[in-house]
Amino acid sequence: MSDGRVFVYGTLLFDEVVEAVTGRRLEGAPAVLEGFARRRIRERNYPGIVPDADERTAGRLYRDVDTDSLARLDVFEGELYDRLSLEVDCGGHRLRAFTYVVAERYRHRLSEESWDPDDFMLEHGEAFVAQCRRWREQGVD
Repeated sequence: MSDGRVFVYGTLLFDEVVEAVTGRRLEGAPAVLEGFARRRIRERNYPGIVPDADERTAGRLYRDVDTDSLARLDVFEGELYDRLSLEVDCGGHRLRAFTYVVAERYRHRLSEESWDPDDFMLEHGEAFVAQCRRWREQGVD
C-alpha cells in the first residue's frame, strides 16, 4: 500500500509545479527508483520512465498526498501514464509509493534522450508553471 506517498521524477520535482497543479505545497524528500530509466517524451519538454534493470531514477517522495491532490495528479498525468505502486529508496528506507510510468501502449513516444530537471526549469519552467496554474484554475478535473 502506498499510504498517500507519491514518487515524482519530472516536472513535479518542482514545488511551483506541484502547487500549480494541486493547489497545495507538499512535503518531499529525495528518493531513488531502481530499475527505471527516465527519458524525454518526443516533441515534448517533459519526461517519462520505463522499466530498465540497468538504470535508476532520482526524484522526490511526497508524503501525505491527499485524495483530492492525487486525483488532480491523475488528471494532470493523463492517459500517457499508468499510476503504479512501486518500491522506492528514501534515505535507506524502502517504501511503496505511487508513481507515473509511461503506459506500454505509449512507450514508442519515448526518445533515447535523457531529461535534465535543471535544463527544463531554465528553459521552460516559468511558462510551464503558468500553464499548470491556468489548467487548475479552469477546473480541469
